[in-house]
Amino acid sequence: MRKLVCIVVLCVIAAAAFGEESAVVPEYHLRLGQSEVFGFGGKLAHSWGIGAEYGIRDWLNVQFLWNRYLKITPNIGSGSAFMGAKVYIVGDAALLQTNEKFRLSAALGMLAPATGENDWMDQDQNLWGTTLRLYGDYIINQYVYINLFIGHELYPPQYQNDDVAAYRDWVGHYIDYTFELEGHFQYPLDNGYTLKAGIPIRYFFAPYMNNSDALATSQYFFSMGVYFGFQLPDREIPFEVYLKYDAKLFGQNVKQVHQLSLIHKVILPPEALKFRLKSRMAQASEPTDGEQVEMSEANEEIEE
Repeated sequence: MRKLVCIVVLCVIAAAAFGEESAVVPEYHLRLGQSEVFGFGGKLAHSWGIGAEYGIRDWLNVQFLWNRYLKITPNIGSGSAFMGAKVYIVGDAALLQTNEKFRLSAALGMLAPATGENDWMDQDQNLWGTTLRLYGDYIINQYVYINLFIGHELYPPQYQNDDVAAYRDWVGHYIDYTFELEGHFQYPLDNGYTLKAGIPIRYFFAPYMNNSDALATSQYFFSMGVYFGFQLPDREIPFEVYLKYDAKLFGQNVKQVHQLSLIHKVILPPEALKFRLKSRMAQASEPTDGEQVEMSEANEEIEE
């Protein structure tokens, strides 16, 4: 059971902020991730994403997820960042411990826009907002499990740009909904590797509330994809690498059609974090060459 939980905890985040399973990072562990994304369809899109999650408790994580921290094309800038906390509600080591078949967790946080603009290449509205995310897993057996993700973002009225002539005074209320269903397959090998593959299906809908404002345009898309990769969960510093492809089959105000992502993550256990901290403290406390000379001269004077 513990081995299975460890494998499941080290699962893929299929699109950085979305598609994450219910289980959280264990207590005092730090998970770092990075993704490089290439988009094709009318225009070329290229961006990077980063993420960090730390386990305060086995049932509580703090998260920082920046889905597109650097956007090179079609527009240079960056997307919105998510900062919040994720609570493990049902499952092994969760608030409510139950059988092995079901897991449930919820994340609540804030979206902070950066320097990018909404170019309709993705679902990022680039506005200040709040978000609630629900994750549910059903484990069929040790090789297969299904994940359901529901995301809800709320954007209050706010200035979108200082250019009032182009954007007017206010942007209407936005509400975003994301529904994602994923099937995951995992198979541990004798050499310590765990092969993983899956099929994510996503529906995104962003209706506008102020229909008198032509700039508050609705947006939606339906996409499907596939990913595969491997994990090394039993290493001193576990890591995982995935290659993911997804395509927006149809939608409105979404130009990007095909997307290829390279995702890799590492988990730093408490021992590794303490070792790094001690190493830095030791380096900081070591005397410089000049200090060593002065200490040697002082010792010689004392001996005399």
